[in-house]
Amino acid sequence: KFRNQGIGTHLLQHLLDYFQQHHISPVMLDAVERAAPLYRTFGFKDVCRSLRYRGNLPVPSEKPPDRLHPITDVVWKDLMEFDKLHFGANRESLLRPIFQKYPNYCRYLTQNGKISGYIMAIEREGYYKIGPWIVDRDELTPDILLRYLFSSSDPCEIYLGVLEQNHRTVQILADLQIPCIFSSIRMILGTNHPDPSPIMALAGPDRG
Repeated sequence: KFRNQGIGTHLLQHLLDYFQQHHISPVMLDAVERAAPLYRTFGFKDVCRSLRYRGNLPVPSEKPPDRLHPITDVVWKDLMEFDKLHFGANRESLLRPIFQKYPNYCRYLTQNGKISGYIMAIEREGYYKIGPWIVDRDELTPDILLRYLFSSSDPCEIYLGVLEQNHRTVQILADLQIPCIFSSIRMILGTNHPDPSPIMALAGPDRG
């Protein structure tokens, strides 16, 4: 009964005013088609499609490479520095609970002795939600993290959000025959456009 009363518009303006006062930029969001015109009136610009994939992850036929490791407390600090470098903000308080609850679904990759990528997943009813999945631009085989994430001998159903701009992830999912089931519009307000290439999969609206 509160629709079409301008409440959402007022709340959005209040939020954007807060961001401006605290010099928070850029502001990004995913919008469904019918909501995009409203965001454009506030100055948001279209960036690309924000894609959602869901399907069965095939069981790999070979053993995982030696440079793939389970995430542990020993590497946690270095891992969070790696995440901050590529994501642009400190997410430790958001990611630590995932690691603590789902340590078996948290892995990282090394290259020449340094962290080159990592992945996490959350177990849901009947599927696994992938993200974050962050990989160095120079890492040539980022798919290792996804392909060898689970130790199950059966295919696991996965769900993940991916920006259309990240051609590496889009190609990996095409190779794995995991279909895109939904898309929205990634929009941005501000001039500082971050490089999306290291962010292989989105962690979600609550975790970035």
